[in-house]
Amino acid sequence: MPGLTWDGILSAVGTKPAEESIMKIAVARIMAAGLKEAVKGFLSRRGIEVLDLGAYTPQASDYPDYAIAVAEAVLEGKADRGMLLCTTANGMAMAPIVFPAYAPRSA
Repeated sequence: MPGLTWDGILSAVGTKPAEESIMKIAVARIMAAGLKEAVKGFLSRRGIEVLDLGAYTPQASDYPDYAIAVAEAVLEGKADRGMLLCTTANGMAMAPIVFPAYAPRSA
């Protein structure tokens, strides 16, 4: 994936003040299975708790289901941030915008 860097991921994720609890990030993917596992490991090694919302198999999946699950996890306070991984990012970026408080950002 051109342009995707670990620094870019950290920049997109942001930080929490030290006095707050450990940051939790909800992660979901379609197609990019290896990337999701790499990102989960990267975040975990930095003390960030990862909430994996799928997909869990390599078969094709419906991106809106995963994008909406991540948006809901953030809005319900189950995660501080959401990360959607996709080969094109087109659908994954569009699906959660139905939630007014959720504003997708690119790394």
